[in-house]
Amino acid sequence: MFTKNNGSDEHDILQNQFTTFLTVAVSNARIDYLRARIRRLQRELVTEEYEILFSEDHDYIEALSDNDALRHAMREIKEKERYVVLARILDEKGFDEIADELGMGYKGAAAIYYRAIRKLKNILGGEDS
Repeated sequence: MFTKNNGSDEHDILQNQFTTFLTVAVSNARIDYLRARIRRLQRELVTEEYEILFSEDHDYIEALSDNDALRHAMREIKEKERYVVLARILDEKGFDEIADELGMGYKGAAAIYYRAIRKLKNILGGEDS
């Protein structure tokens, strides 16, 4: 015959449920931590590439064009704007990819790009629409 040991069985069930909950919670926290770390490392890599791109030792803007006015205009805009414009035009990256690299949203990357284009247009003597 079977004997009922309800109190102990309920305790074991609750203990197993709690253990499962705790295991899942810790696993999810670890995954979130690793994702955040990967995003941070990607931003650091982009920043390092960005700093190399516009360092005094390398004048990539000079190499882009023989047009003095364009070189001057590119130097007049902010560094982040310059990066977004160059990534969009030269690397043909989408706003979503640029946004991921810079740790921002799609709309933020697009806004930086269009604001930079407006600035460049104004610096080069074009009319702002």
